[in-house]
Amino acid sequence: SSKLKPSGGLFDMRKLLMTTAIVAGLGFGVGTGAIAAPVPVEALAKPPADAKAYVIASTGGVHGQIFTWTLADGTLMERASMNLRGQKFELEQASTFGGDHMPSSMTVRGFTPNGDAAETFAVGHAKATWKSQVDAGEATYSTPKLYVAAGGAFVSNMAVLVEALIASPSHAIDLLPGGKATIEKLTELQIGQGATKRTVVCWAINGLSNSASPVGTTTDGKFFAAVQGLGVLPADAVDSLAALNK
Repeated sequence: SSKLKPSGGLFDMRKLLMTTAIVAGLGFGVGTGAIAAPVPVEALAKPPADAKAYVIASTGGVHGQIFTWTLADGTLMERASMNLRGQKFELEQASTFGGDHMPSSMTVRGFTPNGDAAETFAVGHAKATWKSQVDAGEATYSTPKLYVAAGGAFVSNMAVLVEALIASPSHAIDLLPGGKATIEKLTELQIGQGATKRTVVCWAINGLSNSASPVGTTTDGKFFAAVQGLGVLPADAVDSLAALNK
């Protein structure tokens, strides 16, 4: 089945939402070919010991790790590292949230094989502005809208999107730079055994690409996994990769 198979690349949010080839968009961000000086690995954030850990894995093994944690001031942090067939990705993202529970700022640092992955987004004075390696723009911000990053963090961005859609009474959210996303529940899947047995709820996100984008959450509506051959899932659930990928 394709219960947990998103329709795009794991680490490029706009490709995740707009294409159907998961491997084609494996960059956490997309570059323009211009040479820039990205933030070096040693300057990127170090996850604390209690950070939530995810793995980037395939049937061939683990290719990278993603850690998420929240700072004392409410900033959501993500640190991702991946080495896929010699292609190295090192990313950090910091996100803050406004009173409407949508991201009010986002800062991405680090690099992909394409070079600098820097990206910013901010809301202020009823205006949203953004700048990535592929575009820059602004839009009036008077009602809740969720910015779909060109690159940046996969888990944080997907979690915010999915959880906001589930929480919305209409199961719909307006997006930036444009468009609208909706979500509908598909089914539930049991994974693990004994003490590690858990239920994954499968959802279909619509309005993001030419086909629905399935994703898995916990029973309380929190992001759990996205799998299509190569997958992102909690480190303690890696043994369930094959089951999620059926």
